[in-house]
Amino acid sequence: MEVTQETTTILALIGLLMIGGCLVSILGLVLFHIKYPADPDDLTQRMEQQAWSAGQVGIMACVLMLGMVLMALIGALLPGDANGPAPLLLALSFATTQLIALILLGRQRRTTWREDFSMTGQKLKAVGLAPLIYLSAVPVIGIATTIYHALLRRFGIEPGLQNVVELIAASSAWVKVGYVFLAVVAAPFYEELIFRGTFLPFMVRRFGLVPGITMVSLIFAAIHFHLPTMVPLFLFSVVLCLAYWRTRTLWTSIALHAVFNAVTVLLAPLYVQ
Repeated sequence: MEVTQETTTILALIGLLMIGGCLVSILGLVLFHIKYPADPDDLTQRMEQQAWSAGQVGIMACVLMLGMVLMALIGALLPGDANGPAPLLLALSFATTQLIALILLGRQRRTTWREDFSMTGQKLKAVGLAPLIYLSAVPVIGIATTIYHALLRRFGIEPGLQNVVELIAASSAWVKVGYVFLAVVAAPFYEELIFRGTFLPFMVRRFGLVPGITMVSLIFAAIHFHLPTMVPLFLFSVVLCLAYWRTRTLWTSIALHAVFNAVTVLLAPLYVQ
C-alpha cells in the first residue's frame, strides 16, 4: 500500500482538526458528566441486571461463530469476481441471520430490545454524544495504532487495509452503496447488539467491569481476523463498552460505531490507489 505525499498532507490536516476537535469534545463530555453525574457502582449494577443467562449468551455465541464459519466456507466456494455482488449478499445474509437470532432469543426471554438494551425513544438523545466520544478517543487510538504498526514493521509485517475497505473502493457503484450500508448501518447495529448488548453485561456480571470489558474487546478484535487492526479494534471496543456503560443505552455505542465506520469509509480513497 503506497501513500502519496498529497495523501500524507491531507491526513496531517485531518489529524490537526481532530486534535482540536478532541479538546473541544473532552470539554463537552466533562460538562455532560457535571450535568448528569452518575455513580460507577450503580452503572455497573444496572448493566449486570440486563445480563442474559449463560445458556442464551452461549446460543448467541454459537450462532455468531457458526455464521462466520459458514460465511467463510461459502465465500471460498463462490465463483466469479471477488468485487462483485456475491460477497456483499453473503455478508448481508450473515447480518440478517444474527438479527433473527437476537429477535428469537428476545421472544424466548419475553423481553424487548427496549428492556434488554435500553433502546427507548427517550434514550435516542444520547446519540448526540457519539461524535464527542469519537473525537475524544480517536487521537489516542491513532497514536496507539501508529506505535503498533511501527512494531509490526519491525517484524516484517506491512499493515494493510481490512478487506471490506478494499472491496468498497474496488466495487462498482451500486455494490459500493451496498457495502457502505453494511459498514455504516448494518454492522454497527448487529455487532453492538451482540457484543455490547449481549456479551458485555454477561461478562461484567460474571467477572467484573474491567475484566468484562477486556474480554469482550479481545473477542471483538480477534473475530475480525486482521492483525494490523487488532490493537485499534481492541481500544475502540473498550470505548464502545464504556459508552454503553456510562450512558446506559445501546443507542450511544451504535451511533459511535456508525460514526467510526463512516469516517473509515470516507478516508478509504486516500489509502487505496
